[in-house]
Amino acid sequence: MAKVAFEDAEAAYTKGELVQTTRHLDKVDELLGKVTPKSLYLRLQVWKTAYEGNEDGNLKGALQTVNSYLELAGSYDIPEEKLMEAARFKMTLQEKQKIVDERIASERREKERIENLKKMQVEFKRDSAVVEGKKAKNNKDYTKAMELFLGAAEKGNTEAMNEVGDLFFFAEGVEKNYSKAFDWFQKAAKEGSGRGWYNVGYFNEKGLNGLVENLKEAFICYEKGAELDDLDAIYFLGYALEYGRGTTKDLTKAKELYE
Repeated sequence: MAKVAFEDAEAAYTKGELVQTTRHLDKVDELLGKVTPKSLYLRLQVWKTAYEGNEDGNLKGALQTVNSYLELAGSYDIPEEKLMEAARFKMTLQEKQKIVDERIASERREKERIENLKKMQVEFKRDSAVVEGKKAKNNKDYTKAMELFLGAAEKGNTEAMNEVGDLFFFAEGVEKNYSKAFDWFQKAAKEGSGRGWYNVGYFNEKGLNGLVENLKEAFICYEKGAELDDLDAIYFLGYALEYGRGTTKDLTKAKELYE
């Protein structure tokens, strides 16, 4: 039965019926309960024919077949010319795999580039709103400023979040509201804003918005803000180190921060 199935596989291969060839070979392996060099070699020819015809194929499957065939060399007496043929085909497949990997990497980089461009466009729109908001604020048009800042803040712009917080903190165009100001400063800090961390630290240091004065927490916030290059946070961190507010006094580090 296995012999007949293999003959059917050879006949199908001769006709160029690659899929049917593979099905017959699966039957051969099933009947024998093992994979033989003869069966694997014909599978190898199927893969070669497919790739020589520039057909898209399963490189992983092809390489697996070739490797399995070469591994049988230790158990079976396989002619050297067939082993060399398999080795050359393996090299061809590896080159194809390299090309595929490079194409995938290129496509991934292009996708990332497009996504970054989209993000930049969104950021530009957000930044534009912040710029216009600052102009309105300078002109004391706080209603327009709040509208622009709030729109950008709700879209994730941390600079705008701090600006909204400032409007509530300094009662510019709105009633003074430490609670709302603190909420916006916290949101900015959590999104990685150095200025946001400075503002949260200031609330802790002064005990605003119902907070208990907490110099240690303020120091931690200033430290986080300084790591994100916020100038106010750097100054207040230096001040805390100079006078030992919420931390151990360290004049050397304080001097470094002031410089």
